[in-house]
Amino acid sequence: MAEHSETGNPRPNEDFEKSSLSPALANLLRVLGAVIIGAALVVPFYFSRKSADPNISKPVGLIGTHDLVQHIAVMQDFDKVLRSGVLYPRWLPDINNGYGTAWSNFYPPVFFYLSSLFNAVLKDWGVTLFVLTALGFAASGLAFYLLARTSYGAFASTIGGLLYMLLPYHVINIYWQGAMPQLLGFVFLPLVLYFAFRLGSQSRARYYAGLGLVYGIYLMAHFPVAYLMAYTLAAYAVIWAALEKDWRIVFRIAVGMGIGFLLASIYLLPAALEARFAEEHYQSIFPYHLTYITLLPLEGFGNLINLSFTFQTLAIVLAIFVFRPFRKPANEFDKKSTGVAQTRLWLILAAATTFMNTSFSIYASKLIPRIEMVLFAWRWMAIASLFASLAATAVIEVLRADSHLSRRRRYAYAMAIGVVIASNLWLTGRGVILGALANPKHNQPAVYVDAEYTPRESTAPQNLPETALVVIQPETGTSEIIRWEPDHREIAVRLDQPGDLRIKTYNFPGWTARIDGEKAQLSSDKDGVQVVSVPEGRHKVETTFVNTPSRTAGVLLSALGFLTVIGLTVLDGVRESRAPETRLYTRLKPVAIALAILLIGAALVLFNSRRRSSSAPAARVGASGAVVGDAKLHVDGASSVLVASDEKSLGDLMNALPTRDESKVDALVQSGHVLRVANDTPVRVLEHGTGKTRIRILQGEHLMAEVWAPERWVR
Repeated sequence: MAEHSETGNPRPNEDFEKSSLSPALANLLRVLGAVIIGAALVVPFYFSRKSADPNISKPVGLIGTHDLVQHIAVMQDFDKVLRSGVLYPRWLPDINNGYGTAWSNFYPPVFFYLSSLFNAVLKDWGVTLFVLTALGFAASGLAFYLLARTSYGAFASTIGGLLYMLLPYHVINIYWQGAMPQLLGFVFLPLVLYFAFRLGSQSRARYYAGLGLVYGIYLMAHFPVAYLMAYTLAAYAVIWAALEKDWRIVFRIAVGMGIGFLLASIYLLPAALEARFAEEHYQSIFPYHLTYITLLPLEGFGNLINLSFTFQTLAIVLAIFVFRPFRKPANEFDKKSTGVAQTRLWLILAAATTFMNTSFSIYASKLIPRIEMVLFAWRWMAIASLFASLAATAVIEVLRADSHLSRRRRYAYAMAIGVVIASNLWLTGRGVILGALANPKHNQPAVYVDAEYTPRESTAPQNLPETALVVIQPETGTSEIIRWEPDHREIAVRLDQPGDLRIKTYNFPGWTARIDGEKAQLSSDKDGVQVVSVPEGRHKVETTFVNTPSRTAGVLLSALGFLTVIGLTVLDGVRESRAPETRLYTRLKPVAIALAILLIGAALVLFNSRRRSSSAPAARVGASGAVVGDAKLHVDGASSVLVASDEKSLGDLMNALPTRDESKVDALVQSGHVLRVANDTPVRVLEHGTGKTRIRILQGEHLMAEVWAPERWVR
């Protein structure tokens, strides 16, 4: 095993002394290699089936999986809300046949932000998914390499990174589960452990910021495994501190994790405090304590999970056996060697996280609060796969670095690690990928329906009636939709007697109502759908989805967390910039790059949103396809347009206008038979006559008035 510096890095010349490649070129080749392997790994998933219709503007030709239907529906609706100008979409309006859902208020949003960002450039959801998953695999391998290099040489770390990318359980996430957010989480697992190691080794501001940033993003990328990772990090810190007899390690890592939770508050706080208002069916459908790995004979997906568990566990068992001879200091192993100490610690955690997959861990699992949120006990395999890959890397490093191994033992270890790696790769290729090719083709429904995260005790969406967007009860009036946007609706109504306005949207905390600008009560009918009681007459009813106190508090806490990360990074850079300004620039460069990426992403989304809105027709279309107006009143050069309450009054008006008899026109206006309406007012066409049109006014003080106008004034 390579010797290490005080910071835990292998000697920089250890591998490069044997290579003619410069470090920069070698790293570039690793990045390119990871991207190529990541793309090749997912090509069968995206291109093994021919599209039924290449003109369909939705992902087609994919392999059928457990969750992909859900994630495609959510990412498309999330993108639509984001483009409307809502920076954190918490309500998805088109899911559930237009009744909507609070899905994104409870589900981590990072994957959906990334999919919107990539799709803003690529303009195709199928290509977006392909690029995201290919880069996700590549980034996970590179992140693992970064972690492994803290303890092992470049060659062993490269092989370990490839194994981490290709482990069966990792690849199952796309080919069988279609679990895109969970797949993305494999990028963050090594990064979280990397910064925890750095912070535990050395108390530096940048490491507090690094751990807080990557763990905070991980919580907002895939919460179930990130939640399990919190307990893994806690065990890591406590065991490490006990071995080193330095309890500052626990404090440092705890503070770093605290920053991560603070950063993720924009998602965590509302999800935690508002969960009592939402239906959560999955926890009852998939009870955690019934999903342990038992290795009983299973078929299909269950068999793949069992075999994945078995084969990756072999790497851990082998590493534990290999490291048995090194319990005492040897010539080439310093007693305080960072690599050896961390390897032993990682093997302990490898055994622990592997154990947590099994039913033997039930008593330990019951000590973890809200463990049911994780749904599947075998999700521990994601964390165990990280340690299994580290275990394999450690064995390879021993074979390369320990010159005192006998030839016989070296040959036995090499054969063993070769069999372990080969068995995992065989299962990935033969069982996971080829097995998935036999599954049905992905079929994305036109409308996605899911009762999860709908209002508590509401009628399931599949049992709701298909109705108009707005229904008046009793039917004693008329209504017109002025605006129907993801988080805001404006409806004009005219009632002959008081009635209830049923709006085709689930009623969930955050939705508020106003009548003519005054706050009104928003209630729910027996199905949990929005109802506003409206008095007799003509009114404008508005409903808006706004932040609740918990959402506002979450935003403020996340802003504080983000400022903490930036502040700690800048502070560390300032402390190290002792004179040359270029050094300060170098230290602050990562912060500048991160901010630039965020700004570019936000600019792309806003640019595409504004471009679409600027090119939209005059009759605006809401998120659910509701047309705002058929036409508009328009007279060239005029500030207002005159309309009549009936056909006779229209005739009187048209007789008065050519003679420029202002007194007669004013008399018609004062009598109420003629109305002045602002030019370009949107209207609904009700009836066509000879040279005249009956219309309904959709804006202004004469809202919902039904009047007549010359046909040429209605455009």
